[in-house]
Amino acid sequence: MSSKSFRERKFVLCTGEIATREKLAEYRDSHIVGELHHLVRDGIDLTVCAVYTSSYRVTQVLSPPPMIRWYAIGDAIIPCELCDHRRDWSISRTGLFWLMARIYKNFSSSGI
Repeated sequence: MSSKSFRERKFVLCTGEIATREKLAEYRDSHIVGELHHLVRDGIDLTVCAVYTSSYRVTQVLSPPPMIRWYAIGDAIIPCELCDHRRDWSISRTGLFWLMARIYKNFSSSGI
């Protein structure tokens, strides 16, 4: 992660919002479950949700970022460990394109 993208971190909240560090105070009833990352897979830049190993209060922005449990590339339900909220994460248009291209590539190389 470049220093520029580190300053512009975008946090994924359990209530469904995505917020920069400066905007977190507006979401006092939310918890941070992860943050947006950009991964390059098969030459395609994908926006994914990097899900933390634990949920954090919006007042606990950790630097350096906490450990990542997994990357949500496709549709996922991300539970908050501090409340009953569940964050629905949906695949992006680019992610769907990448997934379809990958399936096509695997299908066509299998000889079926």
